[in-house]
Order: sequence, then structure tokens, then C-alpha cells
Amino acid sequence: MSKKIFIRCNFQSIKILSLICFLAACDQPGVEIVPNPQTSFEKSDQFEKSKPVKIEVDPISTYNLPKDWQKYGSLLSAQQVKFCLILAEYEKSLKSASVNKNQIKKRAAIENRDEKIQKLLSHSSDGENNSFEKWVGRVDRVFLIKNIKGEVGAGVVLDTPCGVTIGSGNQVVENPQINAAREFGITALPGELIFKQLEQLSYGDMVIINGSFLTYDDEKKSVKFLTNLKKQSSAVKSSNNLPDYLIKISYLSQL
Repeated sequence: MSKKIFIRCNFQSIKILSLICFLAACDQPGVEIVPNPQTSFEKSDQFEKSKPVKIEVDPISTYNLPKDWQKYGSLLSAQQVKFCLILAEYEKSLKSASVNKNQIKKRAAIENRDEKIQKLLSHSSDGENNSFEKWVGRVDRVFLIKNIKGEVGAGVVLDTPCGVTIGSGNQVVENPQINAAREFGITALPGELIFKQLEQLSYGDMVIINGSFLTYDDEKKSVKFLTNLKKQSSAVKSSNNLPDYLIKISYLSQL
């Protein structure tokens, strides 16, 4: 009748035990040395530990926040900081194109900017495209605005750490049939919760928002998002209630 001798061992000693086992079998027939069953788990653990660890680079470490935003750095989401990086890269490309007096490069810089922004923005649970979550903004102004239906609602313009503003407002859009058409964005109508929240805000207050960027209906346009950046019309520039990017706000909370 053979005897089994259980010897507790670790993975490093398996080869030594195998040799001992062979010698023992030669000298004492019927004796079988079996490694501890836990050895296989120890081996697995070692393989797990040896797997390379993927290190994610924090976007905030690669973007120089303005001094007045540095104390809010821990509140900024990776998505919002990446948005800032895209705009910073766009400004460099645009400046280079201007120096070289090349309009094709300018157009390419705009298209590249919007493509990157579109990839960055997600699809929300309520079906909205071009969505963002937990972005931090600083109140620049809250105002009343009337849309093309005649409804009066509340609008807001928020400063961001990216050097651009986001919010409600209007934009002059070129139209071949008339001189210009205006597109409006209203944040909230009277009676809505966000309208009441906007009523409590003052200049300089910090807020956290969820929402989505407004886009042109015409997919063939080189500029995808409703923006007032680099507009040449003096009528547009003279408007006080005008953000750089028009957005729809679905959630707002004061910090």
C-alpha cells in the first residue's frame, strides 16, 4: 500500500521537490511525494503580479490651468480637461495657419478640432448626443432671453478653465434667403427647477453641470458645433449675452 507524504512548498521549490521525488521513488518504492495543492494558486498569483500595469496619464497634469482655476483643479473631470487640451491644440494650429497665410490649414484646424470634440463627447442615458457630465463653470451672467417662438426663459453664460465660455444665447447664422437667421438656446423656462436655481446665482459663483453641445442640422458644414468663436460679424460681437459655445443644460448644482 503506497503512502502519500504531503509537503507544503511554494512555486520556487517545485523543481527541487520533483528531483527529491524521483530519488525517493528510486530508494523507497511505494512512497509518493505530492506538492501542496495550494502551490497552483501561488503560481497563478505570481503570474498575475508579473503582468504589466497600464498607467493612465492624468489629463490635468498635461494642461496648465489658469491661476484663478488652480484651486478647482481637483473638481475638474478628465473629460473637461481633455476639452481644454483640444482647444489649446486648435489655437496653436490656427496661429500657425495664420502666420503662413493659409486658409486651407485654417479650415483643417477647425475640422480637426470639431472631430476631436465630437469623439470626446458621449451619448447620455436620455439619448442626447454630444453630452458631457460634471463640468465645472463659473457664472459670468444670468439673463432673460426670448426664443423664436416668443417664449421668455433664463439663459446663462459660464466661464471655463479652457479660455472659452459656454451657455445659452443666440448666434447669427448665414442664410442665403435672408441676411441672417438667429439660433437661440434657452437654459430653462419659468417653473422649471433649473430656472429657480439660476435665480439664486450671482456673478462668480461656481456650478457643476451636465448637458450637451448644440450642433448644426447640416452635417455637411465644416463647423459642427454652434459656436461664436472667431466670428467676423460686428453685430454678433456686440451682443452681451453670447457664449462661445451654445449648450443645453440638463443638470445644474451650485458648489
